[in-house]
Amino acid sequence: MVNASASYSFWRENDTIIAYIYEPPPPGVEPINPVVKTGDPMFIINATVRNDYPPENSRVCNDVFTNESYSYVSLDANVFCENGTEIPSVNTDARKGMIGYVFKLGVNKTRTVEIPLATESRDIAYYEIYVHYAWSNPR
Repeated sequence: MVNASASYSFWRENDTIIAYIYEPPPPGVEPINPVVKTGDPMFIINATVRNDYPPENSRVCNDVFTNESYSYVSLDANVFCENGTEIPSVNTDARKGMIGYVFKLGVNKTRTVEIPLATESRDIAYYEIYVHYAWSNPR
């Protein structure tokens, strides 16, 4: 982690089921997964991360066509109020069927990513970003 910052915003997409399915269910059918509605409050974390794994490390894969070394990384975050109680939130990037925000990060490269959390709370005192996993294709 190089640095991070956060801001409040609103969901600007159409009503979205947070799962593999992108469309709302038919009328009268309750969704099994959380739904974020247009205009719902969001807490957005922008995190700048760097991949310091050396190319010979098992968490790094190498593209034989481009000779690029990289890892797949999944970031997620929890948000907390002043007394340390975790505030319920939904990582809206999970709508892609993954846990957390998944991205490709080259060796010795830096990248800024956005972790979008749907939450009603506007009194977030702090947040904790964590690596859900760092993965590479087997060699």
